[in-house]
Parts: sequence; C-alpha cells; structure tokens
Amino acid sequence: MATNAQYLASLVNSSGNINIPVSNGGVVFNNTNTTASPTSTTQNDYETGTWTPTDQSGASLSFTTNYAYYTKIGNMVYCSCAVTYPSTASGAQALISVPFSVNSSAQTYGGFTRYTTYSSNIQFLINVTPASVAPYLLSTGLTNANLSGKRLDFVAVYQASF
Repeated sequence: MATNAQYLASLVNSSGNINIPVSNGGVVFNNTNTTASPTSTTQNDYETGTWTPTDQSGASLSFTTNYAYYTKIGNMVYCSCAVTYPSTASGAQALISVPFSVNSSAQTYGGFTRYTTYSSNIQFLINVTPASVAPYLLSTGLTNANLSGKRLDFVAVYQASF
C-alpha cells in the first residue's frame, strides 16, 4: 500500500506539473497532460488578463481607459474597468465591450459602478449582442451624450459562451 507521500509524489510529473485525477471531476493545472481526461466537471480553464474596452454603440467613440482587467474561471467572467467617455452628442444607447462573448442561453448578470463622475450611481446590464455592458439609471438606458466627458469604473460578472 502506497503511503500518502508516495501517492502525492505520483501526482507530480517529470516537468513538475501537478496532475490531480479527474475521473470524477477535479482540477487540471496544466491542460497539456495527455493522460488526464477532463470532463464537464473538471476545472481546466483559468485565465487573467487585460482587454481594451471599445464602444459598441455604433458611434465610433474612443474611450480613455485607465484600467481593464478580467479573470475567467471556466465560463464565468469577472471583469472591471475604468473608462472616460469623450465629448459627444451621440444619442445612441451607451454600450461598452466586455472581454469575452456572452452565453446567450444563460441567465445574464449585471454589474455596478465602483466610481463615477456621473451624478448618480449606475447599474449595468449585460448584452449578448453585441457582447457589452449597458449602463442604466434606474430603468432608463443612458446614452453616449449622457456620459459625455464622464468617467465610469465598473465591475461586471457574466457567463461566457464556449
């Protein structure tokens, strides 16, 4: 019978990667392991990074981006960013891109402002097409003109499509 130390040592391959058995779910830290057979219950996708938020309203606006970070765990995306709108008179619904496409069959999630130079706190709804956040004040969608020259820092959580 193998000791705990021997068993644990068998989980580390020659490259130093940890391989946790996934026959009944589990975690794959290095998804290049050919002996592992990830299943739908296997956590084999973790990613962090930055993205460049873009205008999705059709008005071709260029935001000033202070930061834009995301963490993707499986199909869940957690993103945060700070953008400043340019001066604009565009009456189009304000839409800011998110880092990954949005799962159209999932319950969409929302976001909230962490900071804004707008006169009130804003809520965000997640759109599937285009994959974006839409700022709202109560139940009224805000336009680009409403946000002209304003800074928005927001956090959003949603399910990405595969």
